Amino acid sequence: MDRRDSEDASSPAGLRGSCRNVRIIRADNRIIYYLCRLSAVDHRYTKYPALPVTDCAGFVRQEPGR
Repeated sequence: MDRRDSEDASSPAGLRGSCRNVRIIRADNRIIYYLCRLSAVDHRYTKYPALPVTDCAGFVRQEPGR
């Protein structure tokens, strides 16, 4: 990966928690899943990547307030 952010990588989900390409799914049993939307169009990306995600070529920082 070309981009690495130590602040994001230290969160429980790593980069995944602040990526614009993530869909956060909250299950009834309080489990949180991080779905990578890029997996629908590019087989190189895992649908539910192992956490924490520390490197990802598809990482795009989510804009504040979204």
